[in-house]
Amino acid sequence: MPSIPFNARVNAQPDVEQDLLRMKCDVKVNNELYVRLLNSARQLRLVKESKARIVDRAAVPKSRAKPQRSLVVALAAMVGLPAARALTSLRIKY
Repeated sequence: MPSIPFNARVNAQPDVEQDLLRMKCDVKVNNELYVRLLNSARQLRLVKESKARIVDRAAVPKSRAKPQRSLVVALAAMVGLPAARALTSLRIKY
């Protein structure tokens, strides 16, 4: 069966069926719009009903945040070396 474009198939149908297809499409689009508007109304109602207020504005940092490499290395050594020693002593005993 050859592939016929959708518009050609619709135009080949009787007028009543074409009207029905248009109406179904309109209903689908209108339902989607209604759901979107309903969600927007709910969001607005939540914003109006909420008791939350902005007390202070966030301060913009003067410099970018970055990891403190020396602190990370020192902490890793302080935790890693004793852990490695404990594991090796346990391995030797057992």
